[in-house]
Amino acid sequence: MAKIVVNTKNGEHTITLGLEPLTVGRSPANLLQIIDPASSRKHCMVKYSGGFTVIVDMGSSNGTRVNGEKIIREKVLNDGDIIQVGKTLLRFVDDSSS
Repeated sequence: MAKIVVNTKNGEHTITLGLEPLTVGRSPANLLQIIDPASSRKHCMVKYSGGFTVIVDMGSSNGTRVNGEKIIREKVLNDGDIIQVGKTLLRFVDDSSS
């Protein structure tokens, strides 16, 4: 089962990914709202595609990074990948890969 783990001042928050894409950004309309002025209102999306979990940048101002590398279009996520949205770090966990 794939998850996104967010570390906040109040502790760790885990979101289990389902069939619906997980939208991430500053706007409260996102499934995961990031309170970070360096993130865009609609920053990125995590979804299943072709049997893989991928992350897609949604035209964000500062880009989306995976393990420090700015992604272009979309990138397949692997267990343990660190996603940077603005200055906020998220961790991708895929329990099914072990």
